[in-house]
Amino acid sequence: IGPNGAGKSTLARALCGLLPPAALSAADLATQPSSVEVDGDRLTRLSPRARAQRIGFLPQEIEPSFSFRVSEAVELGARVVASQTPHTAAVSAALQAVDAEHLSARRLDELSGGERRRVLLASVLAQQPKYLVLDEPTAMLDLEHQVQLFEVLRARCDAGMGVVVVTHDLNLAAQWADELV
Repeated sequence: IGPNGAGKSTLARALCGLLPPAALSAADLATQPSSVEVDGDRLTRLSPRARAQRIGFLPQEIEPSFSFRVSEAVELGARVVASQTPHTAAVSAALQAVDAEHLSARRLDELSGGERRRVLLASVLAQQPKYLVLDEPTAMLDLEHQVQLFEVLRARCDAGMGVVVVTHDLNLAAQWADELV
């Protein structure tokens, strides 16, 4: 949590290996190279597939380049980590988790901002990563879907998944988070 411009999104991207960590002083770099590790492995040494199996990332803003059907967009999320075509049940379960199963035949460019946000979250959930890093996941969601999202995230945490959420909503953060930073 924190004000605009504090570096929350930058930190989220660095945690996912999408940005290099901020450089340490020359003296620090001599003894400890700057890197991000997940489960003892440097992210820079993992293949894109191995990284996606560990970390699912939902950035603050995504503008899809193509007008995929919702089911295709979620399947792409699952396909990132699968060595074969993902099982339809995984795609359906991810859509159901975010209350978007009824949207599966629609195109992304036909959806409202909140509907598209839920579909993109389903795409990340379909990866079935060990950790989730979500940057403003409740942006554009109505109150009911915000609470539902945090219920889904809490259930994933309780099942052993690590979840990091960047948010401006102090009320939701205080209600659902185990730790606030």
